[in-house]
Amino acid sequence: MILTGTVVNLAPLLGLLLHLFGGTHVHCASAAKTASPITRLEGPVEHSVGDRGLLTTNPTARSVLQFSGQYWKATHQRNFSGDVMAYVTPWNGKGYDVAKTWRAKFSHISPVWYQLRPASSGGAAFKVTGMHDVDHGWMADLRKPIPGAPSKGARVPLIVPRVNVEVGPQHVLQLLSPAGATDAAAAVAAEVAAAGADGIVLEGWSGWTAMGITSQEAGLAAVVQLLRAIRAAMAHHQAQHLILAVPPAVAAHQGGPVFSRADMAAVRAVVAGFSVMTYDAASPASPGPNAPLPWVRAALEHLVPSTSQGSQPTTSDGSSLLLGLNFYGNVYRGRGEGGTLVGHEFMSMLDAHRPPLEWLPEAAEHVAKVTNPNNSKEPHLVYFPSLASIQARLDLASELGVGIAIWEIGQGLDYFCDLL
Repeated sequence: MILTGTVVNLAPLLGLLLHLFGGTHVHCASAAKTASPITRLEGPVEHSVGDRGLLTTNPTARSVLQFSGQYWKATHQRNFSGDVMAYVTPWNGKGYDVAKTWRAKFSHISPVWYQLRPASSGGAAFKVTGMHDVDHGWMADLRKPIPGAPSKGARVPLIVPRVNVEVGPQHVLQLLSPAGATDAAAAVAAEVAAAGADGIVLEGWSGWTAMGITSQEAGLAAVVQLLRAIRAAMAHHQAQHLILAVPPAVAAHQGGPVFSRADMAAVRAVVAGFSVMTYDAASPASPGPNAPLPWVRAALEHLVPSTSQGSQPTTSDGSSLLLGLNFYGNVYRGRGEGGTLVGHEFMSMLDAHRPPLEWLPEAAEHVAKVTNPNNSKEPHLVYFPSLASIQARLDLASELGVGIAIWEIGQGLDYFCDLL
């Protein structure tokens, strides 16, 4: 998709935000007496963001405020040909609605529900927790037929809840022993069957790397044994999909965990794919873009086999890579202070300050420099995804023949989904 040319940078306008679609009006306090009202639009429209001229490296705060709540009514129409996995978190309820509305665009949906932990009592050594977050009604909604989609080729997403391995150094050797692996696999498979899931996303590699396990031949072999046990146990319940969440091949920070091509070769035969966490490249101690495009490219090119260049791996061939794509942003306040920023917080910032949105061509991200926020002497730096930054990463994924994994869909803006 081609980005449009420069959009005129309108003078900052601040005032009441009105929801005129659907008869809903929401009034927000103004931060400037000279501001004019903005019509904030929501809901389905006839044309996509590309057709409406919104896919540009030069958006304005006003255009984001006005149009980001509108989305193309063809929510079943896919624009990205690769696999798209979407994470959903219980603490951000919007993601559940996004998953249902755009479910035809997602190959996998991963609700962040479960933890694998040592069992404190009973005969089993390990247990799965988090069952209180499971929403069977929502899962049933995801699997309903797609309205408006052609019967041929229409699909509903696979549901693969995330299981976070919360097993510390005092129990990890037990987990990676043959008996421990069998016990943990049985606990995971039992919950997958109870939930009616299609598999899981397992997150534990970064922790094992930090403990020095994956750097040792015996330790890596034990991890493979655990993965094989989980996959086999799930297969008894017709749950075939085991996806491994892994750090990038190029560390985001000095000394950070990595997942190398050798690691991938060791485990690829026992997993259906890899969710590569190509985000969080910056930190309050080192502010900057969340996922600079050259770094994302380097991290994926370390893993993409030359034989798959230009062709989309599928989740069934044991080699699928999913490029991690953040739908959240970061704000940095100077002096090592900062934190994450989600969609509604970003919109509030735009409404209050109307900063210019500067395109960083090398990183392929936008940054907003908010001056004098709360009487601060230092400007706040706000990095938040934009249509242009997301499209740049989708283009990279297409070029490399990989899919994407979004963390997480409740944190973004509605019109982001037009691009998927």
